[in-house]
Amino acid sequence: MGKVLKFGIDATWFDLAYTNYDVQHITYWETNNFQIHEVEAGMQIGPSLTLNPPKK
Repeated sequence: MGKVLKFGIDATWFDLAYTNYDVQHITYWETNNFQIHEVEAGMQIGPSLTLNPPKK
């Protein structure tokens, strides 16, 4: 009759993104061109509760 209710932690999704921006900064005296690199990483983590009814 044991192990009817189980608790765990699930890691279900991983996402990785890269973006490159070209930026032009203009002032009264000069113009500067530069790039911005951005990396984002994400992961979905959450609790898990499983109910396993016993077999007869």
